[in-house]
Amino acid sequence: MGVGTLPFTSYPSELLLTFYKYLPFGVVLIDRQRRIVLTNQWILDHQGRHPRDWVGSDIVEVLEPQSRADVLSRLDETLQIGTTQTISFRFHPRVFQLYDRHGELLPQSVMFFPAYVNDEIYGVFVLIQDATERLLSESDLKRQIQKLRTLNEIETALRTLDYQTCLNTIVQRVKKHFDVSIVALFLIAEDELILVASAGWLVSEHKTSLSRKEGITGWVAEHAQAVLVNDVDQDERYRALFPAIRSEVAVPLLVANQCIGVLDLESEKPNAFTREDLELLEMIASSAAIAMHNARIHQEVERWQVYYRSVMDQTGDVIFTVDRQLRLVNASAAWDDLIRSIGREEWLSENAIGHSLLDILTGKERARWQQICQALLEGKLLTYQEEIPWQQQWFELKANPLFDNQRKIIGLIFSAHNITDYKYINHRLQVTNQRLQTLVDFTALLNQNLNFDSMLDQAARRLAEIFSADLVVILTKLPGEADYRPLAFSRSFRNPDQLCLSSASLMQFLQKNDPSGAIYRTQDPGSSHSQVLLTPENLSGMLYTVLRYKDQILGLIQVYIKDEQRLFQEDEKSLLETLAIHLSMAMANALAYQEQQLLAITDSLTGLYNRRKFLETLTTELERSQRLNRPLSVLMMDIDYFKNYNDTYGHQKGDEILSGIAKKLRKSLREYDTLARYGGDEFVLLLPETDAQVAQKIAERLVQALREMNILISETDSIPIYLTLSIGIASYPSHANDLQTLMQAADYALYQAKQAGRNCYVIYNINKPTPTQG
Repeated sequence: MGVGTLPFTSYPSELLLTFYKYLPFGVVLIDRQRRIVLTNQWILDHQGRHPRDWVGSDIVEVLEPQSRADVLSRLDETLQIGTTQTISFRFHPRVFQLYDRHGELLPQSVMFFPAYVNDEIYGVFVLIQDATERLLSESDLKRQIQKLRTLNEIETALRTLDYQTCLNTIVQRVKKHFDVSIVALFLIAEDELILVASAGWLVSEHKTSLSRKEGITGWVAEHAQAVLVNDVDQDERYRALFPAIRSEVAVPLLVANQCIGVLDLESEKPNAFTREDLELLEMIASSAAIAMHNARIHQEVERWQVYYRSVMDQTGDVIFTVDRQLRLVNASAAWDDLIRSIGREEWLSENAIGHSLLDILTGKERARWQQICQALLEGKLLTYQEEIPWQQQWFELKANPLFDNQRKIIGLIFSAHNITDYKYINHRLQVTNQRLQTLVDFTALLNQNLNFDSMLDQAARRLAEIFSADLVVILTKLPGEADYRPLAFSRSFRNPDQLCLSSASLMQFLQKNDPSGAIYRTQDPGSSHSQVLLTPENLSGMLYTVLRYKDQILGLIQVYIKDEQRLFQEDEKSLLETLAIHLSMAMANALAYQEQQLLAITDSLTGLYNRRKFLETLTTELERSQRLNRPLSVLMMDIDYFKNYNDTYGHQKGDEILSGIAKKLRKSLREYDTLARYGGDEFVLLLPETDAQVAQKIAERLVQALREMNILISETDSIPIYLTLSIGIASYPSHANDLQTLMQAADYALYQAKQAGRNCYVIYNINKPTPTQG
């Protein structure tokens, strides 16, 4: 402890100095000249690697630069007017040059107290406390708050109907919360993990699927267990897709103890994750898995169940008791309310006590209840209940024996519960269940068929059944089409083309009307909705909704009725909207599947069938020709000198020429002929119902067609060289009886045409080629 010249010297003062020395916080005494005259041991213990005695130093020398101005201002105020000052560690966490055991500046909480001698301010006592734990506590609290906020934001996002938006929100919020390099969400598809959403994972540069047994992510999917790896170089399961990654944590997405996917986080920092991070991630994964598994429609069922419970909680039952002679003994207040409502004041509890309950009944009803009560009193019935309709309400009446402490029946207890709301709710639940079943059946119907046209036809007929409609029309457009037209309807009708709508007309209609609604008096010639209505079918009303997928308008569902008295209910509108959401997603899936199927059988450059599709078609046609004993021809074609053209003008120009040649050849053919790109600059043509003589004429047209394009390659000795076409012709059954032999014959004939000087066609002849210039 450092001590300078003090204004007091006595034995008690020495004891006080000893007390200061061992205080668990820092004490500094400063005089009016801002010189340090006293410090305690705590100060010396927190001066880091190079401790020095502060006594005699100006306070400025031991302050951190960023806090000097505020500290000196407060110090002067305390010296002048004797106020106590507190410097919050939140705003100035490091005031003095004091250090923790790691050599880091110590977070501090500082207070100034005036020091008096003979009732005058001698200087200032400074108390310094270590605020590390307080900072850590606040940091922990902030992390917990952020954790709860993240969970809340993600769970809120999971309520969205848009599946992909939900997934993207999860990865974006997780990346923001954990401040990591990569967040990836994978779903299991057979033996692969498919990337369905990511943040930081560049799809264009990295693979979007992993083997189910590949890397840490694959291990988590295989074992359905979470993994935290703070040094991936030390984990043999790690696969370095991203060289900069140092830490990884991955958790399974579990539904009914089955792993359906993996949520994976990767960081470029080592030791980036804690067990607390893992726990939070597991909670997020659990919420995500449930959201992806459950259908949103269940919320409606839950809503009705909550409503039902609320109604039951608020009921006030009528309760009354009778003795063995069926005389009224007592009754609840609800009994009197009921009696007043039916105008039988003589049976109010104050008047009716002691009177027989049977006196309120007459005829057969009196006899029936006398028999029921007697059976209960004799113990032949343990309980009795029935539902009674009364004045547009329903009551559930229950009767039970009333026992004394000897278990002897001394009377009966009755309760009447108003179940009108329950009856209504039960009806609504039945309607909702029917709606749920409708949605399940409708979705199953859509999922059974990926053929776009067939799926729409089935949907239109099913919608007509669901809404008891006279006609259902689905207006949509195929990729590349400008106008919306009726592609599906529940039954045939006259002039379906009258409903064709341009995109502008549909947008104009939607700007003036809601996305869903009902239109009546559809036959009115002056209707402002005439552009979207069928008029010649004697239809009186239409319920409609927009088909929309990812902000793209796919079309319109129209539900028509003839009954002029019928009005569409709000439930029907809501149901149609829900069905439209499912139909929109199914349409998008079917179109995507159709596009994939088309890509699988076509050549991307020319738009013609590819080699595989051609051989499939040839196989089918050859079997038909063999079965019906009909001819068939194959033309193998090659563009002459195309390599020279590529070398002269480049591959991009060559691709353009190939595409143009394909279009030119297609125009020269019959509608049922099959032209395909066989590979490189080779084309192949299937001619059903065509013998060699007719095939020869077609080949002549094709050679001439390319010749007329006048595609110049170069000039040699002032002689221009053009792209031309060589063709080999082979026919069934003249030249071959099976597919392989037929293709070999056509290829050999092409070879003969090349040998004969190109720019010609040759009919297959194993012995002697006969080139024809065309």
